[in-house]
Amino acid sequence: MTGSPTRPDLSALSDEDLVKRIQALLKNHKGPKRPGASKNPLIDSHFQEIYTRYQKKIEYYCSRFVYDRDALTDNYHDIFLKIYLNLHRYHYTKSFKAWIYKIAHNSCINYVRKTRHQDLTVLNRQVAGKDNQAREFIELCESGEIDIEDQLVRKELRDAIEGSVDALPFQHRNVYMLKTVAHLTFEEIAKIEKISSRSVKTLFHNSLVFIKERLDQQGFNLGDLKIKREEP
Repeated sequence: MTGSPTRPDLSALSDEDLVKRIQALLKNHKGPKRPGASKNPLIDSHFQEIYTRYQKKIEYYCSRFVYDRDALTDNYHDIFLKIYLNLHRYHYTKSFKAWIYKIAHNSCINYVRKTRHQDLTVLNRQVAGKDNQAREFIELCESGEIDIEDQLVRKELRDAIEGSVDALPFQHRNVYMLKTVAHLTFEEIAKIEKISSRSVKTLFHNSLVFIKERLDQQGFNLGDLKIKREEP
């Protein structure tokens, strides 16, 4: 008895390999050469794997800019539709993750501009040179030894950080989210924001100082965070 062919384990493939397969399927398709028009179930199954990988991350990223639940759902689905319909345009000179977040970034900016909720204020805070704990917090965040999005040990602290992120000016908030949630490099964020990587580092640094000050005001400290360190 012959069964159906085993579906390949797509989870073992990199993002780029998934897209390469989709583009190869499109190239061999006799009809339109873009997703959505080909009606190829193999393409859809490969894209479903991409969707599964980025669904929660993109939704969380958008939630820091789009506060209305219905609008968030619409915006989030629109982003994945744009990703799906433009997979044939992706070039391997940039990381696929950065390409996806560029689409998400543009979508959120368009929403904010359309609804006139864009925060145009400028964060103008200075780091107290003698505040050793603030410097430790910044160094840990920038070194990657602390994951302040996924490793929070208390819901109260997560809520406090999210409230502090929401209070950031728009550009600072976006840089913070692209760095801590998307885990993009400063150079990748600079290309999205169309500013220098040095400016991105300054925005991120000031955002961390702002968050640290807010946490201090609410009685939180570094002891409330799990520190991620490499195993010896």
